[in-house]
Amino acid sequence: MQAAVAAGAEFFDVFATALNDGDSTALRRWAGPGCGWCESIAQQVDAQRQTDGFTGTEAAAMVRHSFDAVTTRGGREAPGEYVVEVGADHVVTTTWEEAPEMWQIHIGEPERLVLALALTQGDGGWQVDGVRVVEGG
Repeated sequence: MQAAVAAGAEFFDVFATALNDGDSTALRRWAGPGCGWCESIAQQVDAQRQTDGFTGTEAAAMVRHSFDAVTTRGGREAPGEYVVEVGADHVVTTTWEEAPEMWQIHIGEPERLVLALALTQGDGGWQVDGVRVVEGG
């Protein structure tokens, strides 16, 4: 059980890193074939990567996510199948260039984000079979 909870925390870190770095590779590696949530987030990360950047007044917004106070708890659903809840305080910061050399920054209200992860362990390691948003998001 402790290994599943640790895997859930690691996946949450992979999710946060993908959002901030614009690279969905590790997120897709964790995703099981039926994880629609994982694919949806990976597609959002890929789309954001294509639009991120500062090119003057037409610049796209740079969005950064910060997660603090990560908590985890879990339980066994069936042999080899686990559900792990991972939560964190989430703040989104958006920065964009209003005009040359004039930056706007918006820091969102903190909210709690809690994800319930359906996890299984295979020969290649842990995979996420599904995600349900419990709170926030």
